[in-house]
Amino acid sequence: MLGAPRAAAAQQRAADGPGTAVLLRQAVQRVLAGLDRDDAAAAFRAIALANPGGLGRADAHDVHAPPQVGLREAMAHAAPRDSIARQYRDGLADLFDTGLAALAGVPVQLADQGPPAPALTAAVQRVFLGFVAAWPDSHIVRKHGEALAHSVMSAAQPWQARAAAGQGLDDDAQWGTWDESLKQQGLNPGTSADLTVATLMLAALLQNHGTDREYNGTGAAPAARASHTQNPIQEIAHHGKD
Repeated sequence: MLGAPRAAAAQQRAADGPGTAVLLRQAVQRVLAGLDRDDAAAAFRAIALANPGGLGRADAHDVHAPPQVGLREAMAHAAPRDSIARQYRDGLADLFDTGLAALAGVPVQLADQGPPAPALTAAVQRVFLGFVAAWPDSHIVRKHGEALAHSVMSAAQPWQARAAAGQGLDDDAQWGTWDESLKQQGLNPGTSADLTVATLMLAALLQNHGTDREYNGTGAAPAARASHTQNPIQEIAHHGKD
């Protein structure tokens, strides 16, 4: 759901020549503004087919019924309860403002073969925890309710602070214990994982177009390139989709 508008916006920017993150963000807004009822119908079919956990039914703009409005309007209606829908309403704001901000000053290398480098693992954890600690994960809210989602958010905040400070997490036994406790309770911050992958893809797009200086805060371009064979999601707190 988050890949299509980014790809379309990047295609626009590629046609216009190299630009900046600001210009890419403007292109995203144009893409989202052009979404119509046909786009809504296609998205509704895809969501219903995927049947994500806790989807349920909605009083208005239910994905199991024909859409009555364009996709962005339908997403705006769902935005208060779904962080993915909020990205459509807000122009992928959380990716630009929270996700990329978590990568500020971090040279990220997306390898196209072999195991991920420790720096990549740390960067992915940093982005992921930035989302988990910022607001209740809407996937957990749908499946388990607000209270448990808030508890996961609160538990993530000390880990997020450590990751943001550049401290390693994988050697801390308590990090693995927390991860295992979430699994045992069936608490999967899946929306935060989706936002993390989307952020990494956005970062790769910016790096490929030579615009990474704007978001990494270093003034120098890291030697990163987009991966076509290595999936960064495998590093996201070791959680699988459910």
